[in-house]
Amino acid sequence: MYKCAVTVDIDLVSDLANPEDDRIRFQNELRMLREILSEIPSLKLTLFIRIDSGAEQKYGSCTWFFDAFGKEIDWLRQHGHQLGWHLHSQWALRGHEEKVLEEIRRYGEAAERKGVAETFRIGNSIMTNGIMNLLESAGVRYECSGLPRPHYPWIKDDILWERTGQSCYYPASEDYESPGKRRRILEIPMSTAAIPASYDSQRGVLRYVNPAYRPEVFVPALTHLERDTVMIFHPHEMIESNGQRHELLAYSPEALKANLQTAADRYQCVTIHDYAREFME
Repeated sequence: MYKCAVTVDIDLVSDLANPEDDRIRFQNELRMLREILSEIPSLKLTLFIRIDSGAEQKYGSCTWFFDAFGKEIDWLRQHGHQLGWHLHSQWALRGHEEKVLEEIRRYGEAAERKGVAETFRIGNSIMTNGIMNLLESAGVRYECSGLPRPHYPWIKDDILWERTGQSCYYPASEDYESPGKRRRILEIPMSTAAIPASYDSQRGVLRYVNPAYRPEVFVPALTHLERDTVMIFHPHEMIESNGQRHELLAYSPEALKANLQTAADRYQCVTIHDYAREFME
């Protein structure tokens, strides 16, 4: 049976200005997620939680999520789920690599203190050789930002993974997109598959595989994934907001649960740590 690492990016939502509104929203999302996990005990998640300047500016503490939801985090850890560090740089590169490096250095101690510094994902999949090298020197073992697909015209120039394959690899020090000599940091790319949408300007667009998609979108995508797989979703994609509809996303906890059950039936659903175990040994 192939392995599958289902990952969750817990992000801020810009349209909620009041931290108390965020607390209520996250509480609701965590409750629904716990219900799903309780019903699918074989499913193990890796949750990437924000520790960065965005969290610090909005909540007054870069580790607000850990402080506000300690009981929920304890439950996740006690039931075999893994937590990782998610950082969105306010600079998002745009020629400001040194400022991104400075953010990583600044918040690395807090990530270490919360026990999540070993596993990392940066927002929007931005990457440079300098960032990869800093992450390795800072003790990150599992880097999970890779998004292997062509560099489409609508993708920012700072998001480059077109030479990256679908399997784990040790990145070359001079070319993070490609394998090199064995290092202490392992790149674990997200899996991509051809998932069509009516608004695509070309055929065969590769997207990451998201269990929050509508089941009629998600299940056919799995036909491309007869291999070890890394999936990703965001908790806010479970909930319909203001009547919004999306061609791909279901905005339904029931759809998410059905898709996660499908994944658990087809794969051995493990944490990033266990997904990468054979590469690290």
